[in-house]
Amino acid sequence: PSVGKIIILLLIQVGGLGIMTFTGLLAYLAAGSVSFHNQVALKSMVSSNRISNVISIVGRIILVTFFFEALGAFLIYFSLDEAIFNRQVEHIFFSVFHAISAFCNAGFSTLPDGLNEPVVKFKYPLHLVIALMIVLGGMGFPIVFNIFSYIRRKASAIINRILDNPMPESATRIVQVNSKLALWTSLILLVVGTALYFGLEYNASLREHPSTIGKIVTSIFGSVTPRTAGFNTINLHALTLPTIMIYLLLMWIGASPSSTGGGIKTTTIAVAFLNLRAIITGNSRVEVFRTQISETSINRAFAIILISLMIMGLAVLLISVADSKFGLLEISFETFSAFSTVGLSLGVTPKLSVSSKIILIVVMFIGRVGSLTLLMAFATQPKKQLHQYPVEEIMY
Repeated sequence: PSVGKIIILLLIQVGGLGIMTFTGLLAYLAAGSVSFHNQVALKSMVSSNRISNVISIVGRIILVTFFFEALGAFLIYFSLDEAIFNRQVEHIFFSVFHAISAFCNAGFSTLPDGLNEPVVKFKYPLHLVIALMIVLGGMGFPIVFNIFSYIRRKASAIINRILDNPMPESATRIVQVNSKLALWTSLILLVVGTALYFGLEYNASLREHPSTIGKIVTSIFGSVTPRTAGFNTINLHALTLPTIMIYLLLMWIGASPSSTGGGIKTTTIAVAFLNLRAIITGNSRVEVFRTQISETSINRAFAIILISLMIMGLAVLLISVADSKFGLLEISFETFSAFSTVGLSLGVTPKLSVSSKIILIVVMFIGRVGSLTLLMAFATQPKKQLHQYPVEEIMY
């Protein structure tokens, strides 16, 4: 492997885990401690309830990441034939590179045409492994920890019940609402996306896959990859217009919070739909899984949605002015892909002017950091209001 590919791999790993994770870890290793300010920032990033747990959680994040990436590399290695590679080291590096790239939702490949390259285009076990790594990376570390904790405690409860050992009631902790919401939303997007892709592309891009299994696997992959992954097993120009529109929606939603993916996040769109349901049903509270969603969470969800649409709308407008020779759909696709750090392209980006490329770079940066996070970084501290105006209903 070349030095350039190794550097790209390291950058993917750092970007996937998060700069704050590495900063906190390096500071801890160098000085033996982390400042209170940085601990608070890390606490928010990893969704920890106690500051004292932050460094422990950062270590667990890195451990879980390396475990899944090693598992992915192992599965990728045995899903491909030795004959594809000239040397053993190339086979190993290919497996490691694609495992890390998939788990970190980067979408980079060492092949010229990605997974659409003829040597791997019809390697369906490889596609399933890559899709699994994308899903795991896009779940979010707090959700992974919560699920593992739930499974471990449930298993302990069953074992203790068999052995007739008394156990406190609180030991069987339920899955957190945030985890349930993210998992259910991800599952719905995966199932609906796969079904729509299969139906819309059956007589189009799926025709080159002769077997039904091949069509189903390609549909699953086509539903997973737009949500911030960026791998492609088909020529995107062969997609029908309705499928491209679905891709735009999936790219915009993205992955789950505190994950390696981008987008506005699954929980954001879930809260928005739950609020819509509450309005339609005449419920004054937004409730799910026997829990009431806080007003702050609802306000943040709609703020994220509004800011993301404003940023992408402005970017599309500016690129349309700078490169008017390209159509609205092509420019929108590149912009949505940049904002959600997906990496999929209709082939327009290399042909854009320098100014348009700079716009996409800025959009990518905002999308990766988080539009609301970036806005709050420059916002002033909330002031205590000593007065309150009369409440008024606004007409819509």
